[in-house]
Amino acid sequence: MIDELPSRCATSGSRTYVYLLPCRHEDLLKIGLTQTPLKRMRSFHRRYFDLFDLHRGWLLELDRLGQARTVERHLLRTLVEQRSLPPLVVARAAGGYTEWHRGAYEEATALMQQASTAGGHALFALDQWLYSYFLQRADLLHDWSLGMLDQIEYQTHNVPRELWCLGPSRALRDTLSACIATGLEPWRWVPPAVKDWYEAWDT
Repeated sequence: MIDELPSRCATSGSRTYVYLLPCRHEDLLKIGLTQTPLKRMRSFHRRYFDLFDLHRGWLLELDRLGQARTVERHLLRTLVEQRSLPPLVVARAAGGYTEWHRGAYEEATALMQQASTAGGHALFALDQWLYSYFLQRADLLHDWSLGMLDQIEYQTHNVPRELWCLGPSRALRDTLSACIATGLEPWRWVPPAVKDWYEAWDT
């Protein structure tokens, strides 16, 4: 997907985020740390923007991995009594089964705000961070989405349905849906044929 940075290993001197990801349809949230927030969210669920309430999530930006680990440990220890099982829809390979909490959103948000103020660290609303992230890469949307659509149409006309690869259609649909979920309308960057394809699927 064009909105994903190349993966790399965590390093101690790299910018790291402590994240708070509240679920959309239940009083459950995930706390953790990552150097690639978007990749981490996608590891929980391919359509992370449906699973998580992006408008209520937070990202605390820290300069070093060690700082993030200290903040994360403080949050997890403070909220230990609210630990819960993860949602059934979360990919098992994503791990982090001890970092889900129920009924802890207000307290967890206050702890994130306190850590931001005490350490002078930037605290971002998750949807705003994602909006900026996607906007910086929006110029890639035209050629990338057209390439995905070409693959989809080739399969439609030349490959038996049972042999279709669903990767291109899922990637295109999910990328456009993710942009829309953060308030970034992608139609000014993609060809009209891509918009027509998406709207036909969405209906």
